[in-house]
Amino acid sequence: MFKPSWSLGFHSLPLTLVLLLCANQTWAQIVDHPIEDSSLINQKIGKFALANEGFLVAVAKLNSVTSGLGFAIELVQGTLTSGPPPDPKFSVEIQEATLAEALDFLCKLDPRYTWSQDETTINIYPRSTLNDPAYFFNRRVTVIEFHEVRNADDTLSKIVAPVSSPKETFLTWQSVRDYSKPWSAKFTDVTVREALNRVVRHLSPTEGWMVFGNPENLVFAIHDRITPRKQR
Repeated sequence: MFKPSWSLGFHSLPLTLVLLLCANQTWAQIVDHPIEDSSLINQKIGKFALANEGFLVAVAKLNSVTSGLGFAIELVQGTLTSGPPPDPKFSVEIQEATLAEALDFLCKLDPRYTWSQDETTINIYPRSTLNDPAYFFNRRVTVIEFHEVRNADDTLSKIVAPVSSPKETFLTWQSVRDYSKPWSAKFTDVTVREALNRVVRHLSPTEGWMVFGNPENLVFAIHDRITPRKQR
């Protein structure tokens, strides 16, 4: 049985994280997400604890204790003139939970977020965007075709250019390793989110991605594990 024990501290602090991108209500009441592979999403995570830590730290910790899945997170965006609102901090311990239960629990603690599973990718994104077709990662691309691409970076313009306005920029934070061999593929009627999932999964089933910024300036990075560091 899933056993949470918790206390909450909602501190008005900025997000004090630097992300090192390494190459290396029971909760069932939340029904935003379709479940695909139950063996992956129902894996036990053991003891899980936060000590005055925020949502992104929690996701990083889940990423570090699960196997066979990649994590992709779309952070709550700021505005054109200011960053996102301060993240709440939590002190919490849960035991005997599955990954699905832990994700549901975290999205109840910080209801700005929800999650879904796309094959071996866990997508985490702002709950407010669920039914918004104009939100960048919900936009649909009719056809995407890759021909002998050697690096994941080489796919991105084909995904984002068809749905971007002239005022929107999509920047990559860092380059990633090449595919094991040149990749050709064609996808039809997919969202930007789904297309990015496929691009990173072709590197590895456990590869993930992250994006942050504001509606006109998005910064994107591919990672194989999220590792947070608290700033001093």
